[in-house]
Amino acid sequence: MLGCLLTSPAFAFCVVNETGGNIVIQAGGPPMPVYVKEIKPGQRDCYIPRKPDGIVVEIYDAAARRMRCRQSVAPKTATITVGQTCKVNPG
Repeated sequence: MLGCLLTSPAFAFCVVNETGGNIVIQAGGPPMPVYVKEIKPGQRDCYIPRKPDGIVVEIYDAAARRMRCRQSVAPKTATITVGQTCKVNPG
């Protein structure tokens, strides 16, 4: 069983901030998110979840704490681009 876990391919999700302000990324939860990070405009941030299944990613405007989007990311590497809308691009 442990050997299976060690050889399972890791996946990551990345978030690219193309908005005019800071955004907050929350991944995992409920009840508690496993990853929280604030990023500035133009920045890219990536996270590799510990579990080999998918993960829910919520993105908020940092100043207003208003949710911009909520995405379920499959257990594949993906990039979420946050601008006027949120787009998930595999790979």
